[in-house]
Amino acid sequence: KTNGYEAPASYDGYDLVWSDEFDSPEIDDTKWNLINAGGGFGNRELQYYRSENASVDNGLLVITADIQRSADDELPNGESFSSAKLTTEGKYDFKHGRVDIRAAVAEGNGMWSAGWMLGANHDEIGWPRCGEVDIFEAVGGVLGGIPQEGRMVHNAYWNTLGPFAPGEFQKSSYSPTPDGGQRAWGERIYNETNDGDTFSNKFHVFSIE
Repeated sequence: KTNGYEAPASYDGYDLVWSDEFDSPEIDDTKWNLINAGGGFGNRELQYYRSENASVDNGLLVITADIQRSADDELPNGESFSSAKLTTEGKYDFKHGRVDIRAAVAEGNGMWSAGWMLGANHDEIGWPRCGEVDIFEAVGGVLGGIPQEGRMVHNAYWNTLGPFAPGEFQKSSYSPTPDGGQRAWGERIYNETNDGDTFSNKFHVFSIE
């Protein structure tokens, strides 16, 4: 899938300080951490993340979701699915600027492609106090009769009172809602592609300033 939109190489008033065009045969471990872990993380995810599910192919990062097919491919916690997760934690962070992610999302039920950021201090003060910005999230398949690969959600979560407000440091601000959903202080914005175009059938550039 090399069709679609291209990410600009430069912007007026900005200096390029970090990029990865995946033009090496292997994933650059000076830029990326390849996660090997399962257990659902914060979203009850069913897959086990492992480094072998991420690869570089002809200038593209390829993340492969797979189903465990035999006992020879047994996953550590008995998961039935595997995928890959890359982070820049401990290798690069920034306070201000612009981020572009050029990507085509996964297609099909159960897929959940995402490019997102956490505050660099999340290990110290926890989530959502550290802040979270989801540059893009796409759920695959069909929901309510609507193909989801044509929809994109952008989320921002935070703790409006701050970690040092009285009683706030130990108080959870992430809790179930009466309808079974989940709540943190934040907001989300939906975008949709044009008719016949989806975020999975061509590359798009997802950006934040």
